[in-house]
Amino acid sequence: MASFPRREADIAALAGTMVHGLQENGHDFPDSPVTVETLQEALARFTMAKETAASAEGAAAEAPAGASLGSGRNRARVKKPEPSCPRFITGSPKDSTRPT
Repeated sequence: MASFPRREADIAALAGTMVHGLQENGHDFPDSPVTVETLQEALARFTMAKETAASAEGAAAEAPAGASLGSGRNRARVKKPEPSCPRFITGSPKDSTRPT
């Protein structure tokens, strides 16, 4: 019995096979739940996102050691919440404006 693929590459290959099958045999699937165009667009978006992630990962690997965004002077400062913020936003038990 056939099973649904679990690996990302196999799922993308299955989508490509489905596109090809729907293009070649569309007459056999008149009420297809997904149009060929919709499937092609989804597969293209997936491929683009995967390539973007791979290039970002490669750029991060090439960055010099110690070039972290959270180190030294470049570290982002986190602003403390204003005391006038309601407790449900700040979550601070010391907030003097919390509802009673």
